[in-house]
Amino acid sequence: MSARIITLMTDFGLSDYFVPAMKGRILSVLPEAMIVDATHEIVKYSVLDASLTLEGYWSCFPVGTVHLCVVDPGVGTDRAILVAEYMGHFFVAPDNGLLTCILEQAVRYPDNGPLRAWILKDENRYVKDPSPSFHGRDIFAPLAAEVASTGDPGGFLHLWDPVYLKRVSIPDAVSIENLITGLVIHVDSFGNLITNIRRSHFLQAHFPAPDHSAEDGDSADGITVSELFPYRIIANEVIFFPCRTFAMAQVKAEPLAMIGSSGRLELCMLEGCAAELEGFGIGTTVRIEVSGNR
Repeated sequence: MSARIITLMTDFGLSDYFVPAMKGRILSVLPEAMIVDATHEIVKYSVLDASLTLEGYWSCFPVGTVHLCVVDPGVGTDRAILVAEYMGHFFVAPDNGLLTCILEQAVRYPDNGPLRAWILKDENRYVKDPSPSFHGRDIFAPLAAEVASTGDPGGFLHLWDPVYLKRVSIPDAVSIENLITGLVIHVDSFGNLITNIRRSHFLQAHFPAPDHSAEDGDSADGITVSELFPYRIIANEVIFFPCRTFAMAQVKAEPLAMIGSSGRLELCMLEGCAAELEGFGIGTTVRIEVSGNR
């Protein structure tokens, strides 16, 4: 049954007919499909936002799930129509960089096995003369249904070397001893600022990560929080207090920094919105340095 789960992510919103049209086309090909709405609120045309969102949810689904992702500013052009398989999951998307985070994970964790890819060469396979502005309905939806039905894209698609797949630029944080420099790459619906700094960057800089064990709001084994985290996290001259949970905040709207569920450092505020701080947003530089340094 897991091979018939299809997740659906788009930037279409829900006020038009686009999403139900795609679902109808899926069900026309595969009536028993279980369609799960991931989100339809991706930032319009933002392939990077789509890639980071996909990174956060795909592995929560059973092996065999098909993840249909349509954020396609190049719809109607000669960009390729792609199916990829990684760790038993299938991804159906335009070849425009949307799968960047999946490709990077395959490189970062080679023991999980290779990523395989195929492309669809016959755009008329499902609908003669598909709409040049709505490939989501006329190509991607039935393609996802066929992948879910057969579990074997190689039976009807052309094998493609993943090295040729498009990528979007996600700058890596720079980590040296006692210093990490990164930037904000995503803003979530709570206004938390997601950075490109991962737990591994703290290890490279010889810093304990903010999710290092300690009693919430107190010292642990006689070690104060400042001793446990002997560094400052600074963005736009605002200092963010490292913590494991929101419960460690002393007051509401205190600037906090924690390793979020995505595995990345997040700048946030207890019952507040870090994105509303003046001058903060995607591209904001974040610096982590030994306490007392500038």
